[in-house]
Amino acid sequence: MTEGTRPTPHEEPVGRPVGDEIGPRHGGPQEVRAVVAAQHRHLRDLVEAVRDAHPARGEALSALLRYVAAHEVVEQNSLHPVLGRGSTEDGEVGARVSEEREATDAMERLERLDPGGTAFERGFDAWAEALLAHAEAEERDELGTRLEELDEAETSMVLRLLDQVDSIAASDAMTERAAGDGGFAALVDAARLEVSRRLD
Repeated sequence: MTEGTRPTPHEEPVGRPVGDEIGPRHGGPQEVRAVVAAQHRHLRDLVEAVRDAHPARGEALSALLRYVAAHEVVEQNSLHPVLGRGSTEDGEVGARVSEEREATDAMERLERLDPGGTAFERGFDAWAEALLAHAEAEERDELGTRLEELDEAETSMVLRLLDQVDSIAASDAMTERAAGDGGFAALVDAARLEVSRRLD
């Protein structure tokens, strides 16, 4: 498959072996932008799947939260620090990282509610709108600040990790956490461990 015909995340097989696509990637900043945008489109699809699954939201919500956790942790370990030149606390990068923390806190509060109830539905809609606004701000503001300044090694590293979001979301560690009672925060922790393992 050529780079020009590379599938979007929701077209790729879930649960690819860890060894797939972890070698050097040589796309430039525009490919980083395209991959991030494709993953954000997949997030929108997963959000709509949760809304469409009312009132039996369990499976759709689990799929969404696994993907959000994997996507955000990968960005926190590649895109954000590279664009922030080592800092993830200032400017557009800092704003996006702060939004990701707020999303985790908000989902932890939502998880205390009945997923079939109206209170959850209202809360989920607000959470999802914030998530999608965050994704738009990433593409519009954060990627627009320093993306063109990244060198080949930096873009290769970012793309290498972004390529693994799907397999991290479908990994055994994430599936086991999703089946437990730790909630979204536990999924984020599992994604961090999985990313750390793959960076070793």
